[in-house]
Order: sequence, then C-alpha cells, then structure tokens
Amino acid sequence: SIPLARVLTDSDWSMPIIDAVAQSYAIPLTRNIVQTGCGLRDSALWPEDLAQPDARHAEDACKRINQLCGSATNARVLDVLPGFDSYSVDGRPLLGFCDEQSPVYLAAGMSGLGFKFAPGIAQIACDQLLGRLRGSQGACSGWSALSPQRESVQP
Repeated sequence: SIPLARVLTDSDWSMPIIDAVAQSYAIPLTRNIVQTGCGLRDSALWPEDLAQPDARHAEDACKRINQLCGSATNARVLDVLPGFDSYSVDGRPLLGFCDEQSPVYLAAGMSGLGFKFAPGIAQIACDQLLGRLRGSQGACSGWSALSPQRESVQP
C-alpha cells in the first residue's frame, strides 16, 4: 500500500512531475494542490487489514514535494488517503495466465510504476491474449520473468 497525500503548496504546478530515481511524483489537482504517493509502504494480505495513514505519511509527503519542487515551499498536507498499489514479493509485475489451462489472465503488481509500464504491459498482454485466442502454443513465451507462475512469487 502507498497512501496518497494531497498537499497545498506555494508553488504553481502546471504539469505532473515524475522522478523515477527518487521514486516520487506530483500530479497537479489545482494550481497549488498536488497529489503525491508516500514512500512508506505497509503490507497486508487484505486491504482492510492495512493500518490507516498517519503522521509519518504526511511528513514523507511533504519531504517528497519539497524535493520535487526544487526550492523551499510551504507545503502543508491536506489529507492522506489509503492507497492500494499492488506489489509482488520480488518487485516485478505479474503478467500472464494463472496457469497453462487457466482462462484467468493477470496483470498486476506494478509496484506503483503502472504509469511507466502501461504501454509495454498493454502490448505484452495484447500479444499473449491474441496468441491464446489463436490457439498458439507458447503464446506466453518470452516473458517468463513476469509470469504469475514464476517460482519467486509462489506461496
């Protein structure tokens, strides 16, 4: 889980900022209010078992916004909402059919980077689904590192 914070700043945010190295982003909601994810990750088997966001998350959100802004800003967290990004144990997305005979296709575990992975994931998913519909053997080959069947994500 990565809680989402809405932060009021003195800065004028005209476009989203994504810093992949710092693993931070700011999405403008208004000229002076941005949304950012908090870097403190909590995990639980079920969403309802996650702890509610707290002061740690608000402090982390302010720190991230100040880093992204590049200058001192008077950042004030308006609220922090639970976020439900999915993560895999090994940090790689899960992409493919649940098993060779399964009709269930899984595309999850983007680890908060779905916005960056989306075009590539969509292409891989399209190729795999079309391959299955055409009855191709090995329709999911070539992407075993992302397979939901890979050993590193098995219980």
